[in-house]
Amino acid sequence: SGTPMSVKRIIMDERIVRAAEGAGAELVEEFGVDRVAFDDRAGSWSVLSGSRRFQSRTLVLADGAHSKLARSLGIVKSNPQAICSRAFIDGGTHSFDTDGVCYMERDLLPGYAAIFRHPNDVLNYCAYIIPGGKAVPSDLKDVHHGLLEKNSILRKHLGTGYEIEPMKGAWLRLGGIPKSYADNLVIIGDAAGHIDPLTGEGIQFAMEGAEKA
Repeated sequence: SGTPMSVKRIIMDERIVRAAEGAGAELVEEFGVDRVAFDDRAGSWSVLSGSRRFQSRTLVLADGAHSKLARSLGIVKSNPQAICSRAFIDGGTHSFDTDGVCYMERDLLPGYAAIFRHPNDVLNYCAYIIPGGKAVPSDLKDVHHGLLEKNSILRKHLGTGYEIEPMKGAWLRLGGIPKSYADNLVIIGDAAGHIDPLTGEGIQFAMEGAEKA
């Protein structure tokens, strides 16, 4: 078996888009959706952006943890409950010598931090704040930087002088929603809470949801 390896989303998402185009999908970029509406008589959805309009028999909502469109339709009613950080560490600047490690800091549980290896010796460092512990979403910046400064195991793994990019954060919707469908409509991915409630990881569930859609 080969060595496990993570891939940046910016690379994977591009590959998925090109594969979809190759299968016959039409890619429309720079298209901010203002609203969607269902026509009972025609049995179809309209997707509207300014003066532009698309129509389809089926609508798949995959608009992220805030679920803007699903919330506008009244299907999703709650805010996302968890949050995570991410920062890539340049290859050749650290001392990390394994494929991946999770760091279970007592005050962060049930959240955690992790490092995963990417190609070219790049590392992905992330911290997850999951409901049920002392940390709350507004603590994300302090948790992210605090672990880098104070966690002795993390410090040993990274060494000194490592080059890390500025922190980025993303909301997470955990545990699914009561109903993820309506007439000619299905909600998938972060919008539907297709995320492991124990880890905050969800890309495999998003892919499975997309396949079913």
